[in-house]
Amino acid sequence: MKEKLMELLLRVNPSIDPESVTMESDIQADLGLQSFELVLLLMDIEDTFHVTIGDNVNFRRVADVCAYLSSQGIPD
Repeated sequence: MKEKLMELLLRVNPSIDPESVTMESDIQADLGLQSFELVLLLMDIEDTFHVTIGDNVNFRRVADVCAYLSSQGIPD
């Protein structure tokens, strides 16, 4: 899951340095995703992992995304 998530992050923002991404990376502050890119990332996550992300779900860090996907039954 983490490798696929990295692919999705790089798809929406190719300028991300993969070596700098950690589980604690802030998606907007550290990785530089703007609002539109964040929407694209959420849509890609839904399509790739076949999940629905509700309006009340908030992802701040990479770890938040992984925790959510794990809670939806997506294996690491």
